[in-house]
Amino acid sequence: MNRQETLAILEQHGIRPIRSLGQNFLTDDRVVERICQCAALAQNDLILEIGPGIGGLTRAMARQAGQVVAIEIDRHIIPALRDVLADQHNCTILHKDALETDLTALAADWTGQVKVVANLPYYITTPLITKALVELPQCTQLVLMIQKEAASRVMATPGSKQYGPMAVLAACFGKAHRELVVSPGSFYPQPGVDSCVISLTREHKAQLDQWPAFQQFLEACFTQRRKMLTNSLRAAGYSADRLTRLPAILAELGLPDGIRAEMITAEQFVAIYQVTSNK
Repeated sequence: MNRQETLAILEQHGIRPIRSLGQNFLTDDRVVERICQCAALAQNDLILEIGPGIGGLTRAMARQAGQVVAIEIDRHIIPALRDVLADQHNCTILHKDALETDLTALAADWTGQVKVVANLPYYITTPLITKALVELPQCTQLVLMIQKEAASRVMATPGSKQYGPMAVLAACFGKAHRELVVSPGSFYPQPGVDSCVISLTREHKAQLDQWPAFQQFLEACFTQRRKMLTNSLRAAGYSADRLTRLPAILAELGLPDGIRAEMITAEQFVAIYQVTSNK
């Protein structure tokens, strides 16, 4: 959906972009095409799209995927979204807050591949990516348009200032790629910074049955990131019994007792979690 069509639809439906919702509508058909290519869409794919806006990307994906579920929080946009997708019978529009939506339930009955595609506003980037990774362990790929700064946090490595729970979850999920940088001119209204499309592709690196519990464990580890891991977990309420197992697993992994969370790899976090989670 180009800029001219976008402006016409917004005017027709009396839509004014809401800054607090981070509404910047994608108006570059070339970027839409690249996102579809990155998602490698197929007829057995269920696409969960977060923040479809007025449906330019949604429409393009529906022509290639098996089913698209578009989750939109702004009720003012829903009529325009329905008009744009009127001819796409494999689309479901949900007027919901994605952060309060049970993503697991949406994908529960789908027998093919499940993928997440989103043009994420800055203010929900971290919680939404975390939610998708935790609630959709069967997901095979995430393709996300986010601010460049946020992309750096997703792809951060141990020892960097931006390394945290989200980077660990992403590394446990699979391989992250920076696909393309998108300039402000590809949106209406134009954001103040460059955006970036990244893809996270499942590689089954981590064998975890309880992703929500693992995510809570990571939050506890990084709450006081400058403290030793032992002290961070103690402060988070881990019992002395559970922490007695920590020195042994650290030694087995070749890590010192005084290690901090910011220096631990995703694979090492999984090993530590599996030991300390057994009460």
